[in-house]
Amino acid sequence: MEVKKNMEAEITIPFQEEYEKLKLLISQGVFELVLPETDEGDIRLVYLMNDAVESFLIFRQAKLTGTYEPDFEGKLRADLEKRGDQYILIVHQGNSVFTVFFRDLDLETHLFNYGKTGHFWVKEYEYLRQLEYRIAILRDKREYLGKEFCTEEEEKLSYLRCQKSILCLLTLSGKYLKKRLMK
Repeated sequence: MEVKKNMEAEITIPFQEEYEKLKLLISQGVFELVLPETDEGDIRLVYLMNDAVESFLIFRQAKLTGTYEPDFEGKLRADLEKRGDQYILIVHQGNSVFTVFFRDLDLETHLFNYGKTGHFWVKEYEYLRQLEYRIAILRDKREYLGKEFCTEEEEKLSYLRCQKSILCLLTLSGKYLKKRLMK
């Protein structure tokens, strides 16, 4: 995503961290908006969603014009401009274009107790699936939100996800991994 200059000299972005997160989403082709019930208000952009985190980038005092396609899958292109005290985000979704006019960009994050969740189990290996699941969530939390959202223990555990053989090391027989891969 590119910040365009206009008649004003340089564009200073007071929300630099949020801008970097916005660029990441656009580079990944991900842009899922939660629109307000009225034509104007805050517009939320889903940043990270899992059982431990709900996180949104919030376009403050925003208005959307053009055609936003919620089911669009593909490459996105976007430009950010500033006019007066208003920012203008122009997003191209294939042949469609929409514009978000906004005053500020914030990150809103809600953290949940992921230890009380669990989904898919292999009989007799439930504890390993729960461990694997928690570590995956912690990795996402650290990578997308940063270390400041993790406890010291969570940060250390989050690096285990990078080890492809962690489950093989945890299960001498390998039955858990085999059963899981067959699903």
